[in-house]
Amino acid sequence: MLSRFPSRRLSLGVLALAISFIGSGLLLFFLLRDLDWFIIRQTSPLVAIGIFLLTALETVVYTLMVRAQIRGGGAVVTFWQTYLVLTSSLSINYLTPVKVGIPWRVYLYQRFIGVPLARGAALVTLEALAGMLIPAFLAVAGITILFPQLGLTAPLVLIGVLLAALGFALLVRVEALSARLETWAFGSRLKRILGFIQQVQTSLRSMPFVVVAITLLLVLLMLMIEAYRLWLLLGIFGSAPAPYLLLVVLAISLTAGNVSMLPLGLGVRDASLIFLLAHLGVSNEIALSAAVVQRLFSPGCPLLLGVISSNILGVSALRRTAPRELPLAEAQSQEAKDAP
Repeated sequence: MLSRFPSRRLSLGVLALAISFIGSGLLLFFLLRDLDWFIIRQTSPLVAIGIFLLTALETVVYTLMVRAQIRGGGAVVTFWQTYLVLTSSLSINYLTPVKVGIPWRVYLYQRFIGVPLARGAALVTLEALAGMLIPAFLAVAGITILFPQLGLTAPLVLIGVLLAALGFALLVRVEALSARLETWAFGSRLKRILGFIQQVQTSLRSMPFVVVAITLLLVLLMLMIEAYRLWLLLGIFGSAPAPYLLLVVLAISLTAGNVSMLPLGLGVRDASLIFLLAHLGVSNEIALSAAVVQRLFSPGCPLLLGVISSNILGVSALRRTAPRELPLAEAQSQEAKDAP
């Protein structure tokens, strides 16, 4: 009998993709409902185009950074594959309080690109450390510029913790800990976990310096793109502070959001951005509007793209795993042979 199973699974995948578009539209509605549309309508088309082009450029830079990491790890991957995996994991990461998108990205690396789990975990660790270290260093400079009376104790402690984590990831001898677990009650399980950590550590140590440098530079470039986009955005509502001040403002708010570990950095990142913009002389109304639009672009835009990418990956997986459907003539011939 001719199997209808593959077409049914693909139909479900297409239905899921359609549902994702509807869900994305609803999410976009909630993100946009608090905007002051009168001011938006007065915006120059060139400024609006510039803002959207900078958003697209940020996504391209992020994708290129992840692709460089994967290729530096020895895997062959296209820009499109990297984009789908990246945006899909970001959509999960932005919706969960404990960064579930990180292990999800590691799984997608293995499932769709063929990167081993330990190597994928090392790549994500490198990206996470770079994404926290660069804003933290800029935050130190920002606090020095904006609040010289506060001192640098808090940001320096944060940087110290991050550097200690980096040192642990690279220098601690996991094999020595593994040897001491032989007599423990759950020693065999802990030993397997430490064995995986050791593989991740080895992958980090073997990471080419060029890949590490590219990661750090592109993280900085993405922050600069966000700062320039915020500068254009504030220009819509009135006067805007200098772009370098907005760069350190974004770095401080991003660091605060990273430390909070809340989904989307909810509340902490927005409140710190509004407070810092007000400190620079931006009115509360304009600062609030800028924070709403920032939430639209980051993480709103990656979240919408990620929902779509997740469904594209799901349809791709269905096509890979679905059994091959025989042509009609071949199926009829096979049925005739099987008949008694």
